[in-house]
Amino acid sequence: MGACVERCRYAQELLLWHGVSVALNVKSDVMGRVARATGAVAVASTDQLTAASVGTCARFGVETRRFESKTLSPAKTLMFFEGPPHPMCATVLLEGPNEEELRPVKQLLFFALFAAYHQVRGPTHI
Repeated sequence: MGACVERCRYAQELLLWHGVSVALNVKSDVMGRVARATGAVAVASTDQLTAASVGTCARFGVETRRFESKTLSPAKTLMFFEGPPHPMCATVLLEGPNEEELRPVKQLLFFALFAAYHQVRGPTHI
């Protein structure tokens, strides 16, 4: 176990030294969305990492936001990707006084994005 941990730590240090950001303990569905947005290939281990699996974006940042919510944790760490190579991806951060007031805004935004996506893709069935 110790040798594996040392190899992983060494791989992470090499990536950092070369200017590659590494996020640990990311859920697989979130990793899939990040991979799609940045043109990367999601890998489960640094052993599977190749030059072809690395994605890019113009700017990357990490920010911790505080929330006053009964259902969310009081703070969340968010990753921001600006200028990703894939033109059909976006992140929308809704902020407001409380969850109850944001719920209808979130639903409207979801339907608007759904309609815009299908408008861009064009008709698939005739």
